[in-house]
Amino acid sequence: MNFQNPFKLFLSFEFISVLSLFSYQYKNTHPFFTSFDVTVLLNLILIPWAVVLYVRERDRSNRFWSKEVLFFVAMAGWFLLSTLWSSSHSYKIQKALCFSFYTIPAFLMGYLVISNNCERLVRLLQSLLIFALIVFAETFRVFYVKGMGSIQDIMGTNYLVTGQTLGVGLIVLIVYSLHRFVDANRKTLGLEIVLGSLFFYGLINIGGRGPFAACAISTLVLYAVFCRYSNAVKNPLLHLVLFSTVTFVLCVGLNYLFHQQGSHFANRMMPLLNSIKADGSAMERLEFYQSAIKAFVANPVVGLGFGGWPVYHGLSDISYHPHNIFLEIMAETGMVGLLLFVAFLTVCVQGLSLGPILSSPLLVAACLITLFAFMNACKTGDLHDNMLFFFALSLVAGLKRNSISIKVV
Repeated sequence: MNFQNPFKLFLSFEFISVLSLFSYQYKNTHPFFTSFDVTVLLNLILIPWAVVLYVRERDRSNRFWSKEVLFFVAMAGWFLLSTLWSSSHSYKIQKALCFSFYTIPAFLMGYLVISNNCERLVRLLQSLLIFALIVFAETFRVFYVKGMGSIQDIMGTNYLVTGQTLGVGLIVLIVYSLHRFVDANRKTLGLEIVLGSLFFYGLINIGGRGPFAACAISTLVLYAVFCRYSNAVKNPLLHLVLFSTVTFVLCVGLNYLFHQQGSHFANRMMPLLNSIKADGSAMERLEFYQSAIKAFVANPVVGLGFGGWPVYHGLSDISYHPHNIFLEIMAETGMVGLLLFVAFLTVCVQGLSLGPILSSPLLVAACLITLFAFMNACKTGDLHDNMLFFFALSLVAGLKRNSISIKVV
């Protein structure tokens, strides 16, 4: 991946967008970020900037009133309208404001501005990788300084947020590495495979089961699709073998260096396989799921209203959620909200075909990041916390719209 001038890249719309999308990763690293909401500050810059770029660069295929945007606006409008009948007082306002100022702009900027320009898409992936590399370096510094005897917070945030950051970095690395391997363009192949293996090691040791599982499934889907539909059938398998071998060797070596046995991922998976000792986190999630379903059955058409589930569950008027995007939408916005959400997802992916996807590393990366973020959204994150999912989906919809096929840059 040929990187642009770093100064130009760091001041680009795409890099600032990445800082906004992943602001939860570094919000606790400096008092300034805790005194002033950095996501709000960045969006105050990004939103007018995006309007200028859209007006300047739009073409006939890049319309605000496309069906993807119309379905998204209809869905978002219903979500916000549901605050009118929510039993929450303070959280519904917080949730509505965050969804309006974080999630809605993320989708619109991704669809109308970034996905419409090949150079912007390349800069976006470069920005994602650079940000992930910074977090990756801090992760290993924490491993070295504090040891690996417990679940680690990186940059003052929890393992789920860091797992999402490292997962996106790993996906970008593997996609570009695999495309170089298939195309026999192997200039930086060794470095990409080693970095990918190190990202893998970080993911299995920060403590999160969900992000690692989501990343592993997304990666296996990538290899399976390439092995089944790529003309160079042997190359993806060979790349997988090479990546797996390097990963195994590095994991063994790093475990010896850090005096670590196994991994936090394996340690946290064991209770799920133990029929005698129940896993507290899993049981809590199951309780949340059952509560959300009961809330939906009690209010099937319009739901509890935005932010209403915590009150229904007896958690008081606090910022919380059922840890599943479908159950959250069902419980708080009813069947109307669920149908609008499913229709929106369908419109965004409708018409995708494997041919254009496999020919473009940008579209492959966007699809894999969307799949990764979707699986994370099915187990954690409030609606406005799942900005990455809606943003990645906007890129897929935009790339599909433009039928862009881009070779590795």
